[in-house]
Amino acid sequence: MCDTLSVKTGNAVLFGKNSDRRPNEIQPIEFHPAADRAPGEMIHARYIDFPQAAHTNAVVICRPQWIWGAEIGVNEHGLCIGNEALWSNTPKSDRGLMGMDILRAALERAGSVDEGVKVITDLLEQYGQGGNGAFDIEMHYDNAYLLADRNGIAYLETCGRDWALKRGGRINISNCIVLGADADAYRSASGFDFKGKYIDEPLTRRSRSRERFAQTGRVLDSIGNIEEMINALRQHNDAVRNPFAENGQASVCMHFGDKARNNTTQSMAVEIGDRGMTLWLAGASQPCVTLYKPFKFNSFVNVLDRDYWIAAERYRRRLVGRVVPAEFSEALAETQRRWIDRARSVPEGDFEQFTRACLEEERAFYAGFEPEKFADAGSDRDFLSAWADADVAFQRVVERCADFTATSDRS
Repeated sequence: MCDTLSVKTGNAVLFGKNSDRRPNEIQPIEFHPAADRAPGEMIHARYIDFPQAAHTNAVVICRPQWIWGAEIGVNEHGLCIGNEALWSNTPKSDRGLMGMDILRAALERAGSVDEGVKVITDLLEQYGQGGNGAFDIEMHYDNAYLLADRNGIAYLETCGRDWALKRGGRINISNCIVLGADADAYRSASGFDFKGKYIDEPLTRRSRSRERFAQTGRVLDSIGNIEEMINALRQHNDAVRNPFAENGQASVCMHFGDKARNNTTQSMAVEIGDRGMTLWLAGASQPCVTLYKPFKFNSFVNVLDRDYWIAAERYRRRLVGRVVPAEFSEALAETQRRWIDRARSVPEGDFEQFTRACLEEERAFYAGFEPEKFADAGSDRDFLSAWADADVAFQRVVERCADFTATSDRS
């Protein structure tokens, strides 16, 4: 499960995505420089191999550690892409390209939204989509993609090898097929009911994707700057009183629990405007307690790595069953606002130093709030038990540096 949204406002484009995955799936942020590739080079994706491009763009990606592909990313040309699981009635295959493989390939090969759509649909046509898309359980699904660059936004829903495309100035998506006969383009026919043909209604309802879609939809028209985009990614369902003490599957900022199988494990926001492109990266799970760090693409500091993610995750698990005090949330919001204001005036050549200063301030921020001093939330026993089991498995993941997937790499 995931939530992705993008807004074109004036001369700027804003993009944001939460990646909702299994809670023990380590998902660092990586920079890969542009490269000329050797003839005949192959990409070893999770379930199949496919040819590498002759040249690949520089990319910043959020990559689940057990796969080649990426959940979210942006490239040197300012193309942003987020993918999401779609619950469809198409036959599912154990082999093929995962949606994350397709996303990373599109970022590495395309320079614009239009080129990205073509890369995705061409790969889909040639290789199909398939394979278990989950970390430690079985979960097969089709994929949707939200693509944005400075010139516009496009939404691509794919079911099997079929697809439908919609363009717009403000688009939000949340794991549910929404395009019917209103798409701008189709692969197989014009103006047919794409949703009516392909939706798996029981799975869509069970994922509670429509509730999250409604949350981002309610704020979409009011998003006009990067702070409002980040706040949209921090939303909880109105019925959730304390996300660290109860099931949170219906929240944009998703929290694992006894009934919620997934957790928001990574998040990214991007601002493209007159001052170029600025990345705001969580580097960690649970946006509601996370500071988004500022980065410039041409001075990227590869610090939000595996060790960073693990350390941040350990802090967040100390919050489970606690009441996060108002002073924490207020200080987090004030710090984030100050960083955003400062980022607007930092010269390009000084931005790496600014990034490192924010990382130092972040360390001091969390050191000043010890979760063990927060009030006990009186959590349900089943909720705490689910997290206790997840913690045991997490230790195995960290110690063995293994992926614990439900299926083997290759048969």
